[in-house]
Amino acid sequence: MVTFDVNFRELRSAIGKDITEQELDGVLFDMGMELEEVKGDDVKISITPDRPDMLSLHGLARALRAYMSIKPGIPKYNIVPSDVQIIIDKSVANVRPYTASAIIDNLKFTDDKIKEIIWVQEKLHQTFARGRKKSSIGIYPMEKIKPHIYYFAEDPKKVKFHPLGAEKEMNGIEILRNHPTGKEFAHLLDGCKKFPFFKDATGNILSMPPIINSEMTGRVTEQTTSVFIECSGWDFNASKQLLNILVAVFQDMGGTIKSVELHYPDKVIVSPNFTPMYRTVYVKDINKIIGTSLSADECKKLLERMMYDVVIKEAGFGGSDESGTGKFPDKDAVLEVSIPAFRTDIWHDIDIIDDVARAYGFNKMEPTLTLVSTTGALLKETKQEEIIKNIIVGLGYNQAFTLSLTSTDDQFGKMNLPELPHIRLGTTAEKSLNMIRLWLTPELIKFLANNRNKPYPQRVFEVADIISPNSEKDVLSENKKKISVVSAHPTANFTEIKQIFEYLMNINGIEFTLQESSHGSFVSGRCAEVLVDGKKVGIFGELHPKILENWGIEMPIVALELDFDMFM
Repeated sequence: MVTFDVNFRELRSAIGKDITEQELDGVLFDMGMELEEVKGDDVKISITPDRPDMLSLHGLARALRAYMSIKPGIPKYNIVPSDVQIIIDKSVANVRPYTASAIIDNLKFTDDKIKEIIWVQEKLHQTFARGRKKSSIGIYPMEKIKPHIYYFAEDPKKVKFHPLGAEKEMNGIEILRNHPTGKEFAHLLDGCKKFPFFKDATGNILSMPPIINSEMTGRVTEQTTSVFIECSGWDFNASKQLLNILVAVFQDMGGTIKSVELHYPDKVIVSPNFTPMYRTVYVKDINKIIGTSLSADECKKLLERMMYDVVIKEAGFGGSDESGTGKFPDKDAVLEVSIPAFRTDIWHDIDIIDDVARAYGFNKMEPTLTLVSTTGALLKETKQEEIIKNIIVGLGYNQAFTLSLTSTDDQFGKMNLPELPHIRLGTTAEKSLNMIRLWLTPELIKFLANNRNKPYPQRVFEVADIISPNSEKDVLSENKKKISVVSAHPTANFTEIKQIFEYLMNINGIEFTLQESSHGSFVSGRCAEVLVDGKKVGIFGELHPKILENWGIEMPIVALELDFDMFM
């Protein structure tokens, strides 16, 4: 939950209704929010993190007006064209290549409104914009800007301007090194040979996104009556959504929205775009999922309280019921739902159905027993896994739990193997981790290496998942369960691990054949591959002395690794 403070008197004024503290508490609770604290006119409210459009007094008031049926449906946003162009130079293609922009006129700022905008900007940066990684927001006094506006990238040493809050001009590199905000967000421009900048027609620098605005053209005051807004970053859709959230707040403050033309090297886009998104939802699906028997008309009214526009249609015929009387049988009714442009949380039909439930009220739903005549039980795979674990424990081994994230050095280098196809990790806090494990044995060897000071024999095992690449899967990878058994003591040998293997196979009634293997991790002639129905399903043997040396272990080790699937 994201918590923010609002003035209760101002919130009532923005809603347009003189509600009480108890009424506000009840409405917020029904919507899935929470009134945390009230101290006089100071109210602390927790907002669910999937609703960034409510992270302001005006955004919250907008949602409450609809929920309380004061102004249901999609708010109307009137956009007036302007002659301002934003010229996006091809030089930004490799460094935050997209921007979405707008102009807001006829504003009457007060100190409280400026504080609200600054607060909303920072909260959106922290949440929806992922710490300014996806996109960043710039707000500028339009009266200090000479159109047209240019978005370009340049060597940061060649561009100097007076950053907001600084005492003197700096170039891009100096800002990252010396300015507090520059130092905080310098990592966002790591590795960039050129930095992005905005400038106006006179060459005045507006900002260096995503870091800092200019003191001259980037400070909004109570005298400001018109602002230029830009949201720039790596994802145009995210920037557009971020812009829509802010523009909606500015109109709710009394501003007039003006569009601009975004001139990209290959296209022209008019921004902002408040065209609603559309989805169709079946009434029967709504009732099935939330356990109600709502009519199409009831669903329509509930969705309008969540700021949607809805048209009822008959499934399969395309006929519409513009009057909203719900004349079609509910089993055949389809809702054509228009979604506000500032709603960033609608990804699936289930998100719309969830809003029906919020408007209906979870407290009104009567709990019922499901019409299922069976009881819960463990999956067959889970039962078999428990059997295997109990067998190995009965043989004197202790179960270990190792980490899925590992390194190519542990999985391949120290195991004397060439690097095999695997799932690589992106940027991680722990630099030594760069992949997901492809087999369990190296992780158990690491476990033994970390316990060299413990008495021997040390016998451990693990039954767990590994993840391997698979281009035929929709996620390009698949989980596979493996069994690994490792024994370390002065007399550990091939016969010992072969006995463990044969016991596991025989007690489960699995027929197999063995063939000699030249695996890089094992001693040649003391290693066997396991074949079931001609398919390789495992390997076991004595670890090569080079492997022991790589791990810093001075004790013989034998190891076994098998596919779990064959035990099913």
